[in-house]
Amino acid sequence: VSPAATLLLRRGARNLQSNEPAEALEDFDAALVLEPASADIWIMRARALARLGDRTAAARDIQEALRLEPRHFGALLALSEMQDEAGDAT
Repeated sequence: VSPAATLLLRRGARNLQSNEPAEALEDFDAALVLEPASADIWIMRARALARLGDRTAAARDIQEALRLEPRHFGALLALSEMQDEAGDAT
């Protein structure tokens, strides 16, 4: 991941921690322009989208992360967390 994308990813993570998911989403969008093959960025964007209430878009981002890295633990964990929050746990 490029230094610019890393900076955007860190800033986005801070925005998520500060409960500013819309700002985080902007950071992750910009990072994905630079590094569209980064599963980690797709996962972080999914988390921001989920916080904004767009679970459908979040699920699509997780699917993209899993397409890029089928055994990515973070993607599987994010998917599990989203299902748990939605009451879909089995």
